[in-house]
Amino acid sequence: MAHENAERAGVVEFIEFKCQAVSAISPPALPRLEPGWVVTNPPYGVRASEGRDLRNLYAQFGHVLHEKCPRWNVAVMCSDPALLGQMQVKLDMSLGLVNGGVHVRVGRGIV
Repeated sequence: MAHENAERAGVVEFIEFKCQAVSAISPPALPRLEPGWVVTNPPYGVRASEGRDLRNLYAQFGHVLHEKCPRWNVAVMCSDPALLGQMQVKLDMSLGLVNGGVHVRVGRGIV
């Protein structure tokens, strides 16, 4: 659906959509004049991942971003600010919205 929305918006050629393990994250090999964005909606303990401890997932995500995507922008949707804190990235949490009936925050920052 995200790909179709990007096509309708006329921006699909500027976006790379992937579903992959956190450890597989890497920036494109193309030379870039400016840092890119990593935008994600990881599990946050509601519905499919309910009852699972996700702190390590968020800590690993932050570690991979620091290692492979320094100075990149990041946006992460999550209903639990404590999970976002595991990333060790300073995030602006002022943007809130409802995602599938769940109140979430979109943490935005620079790695």
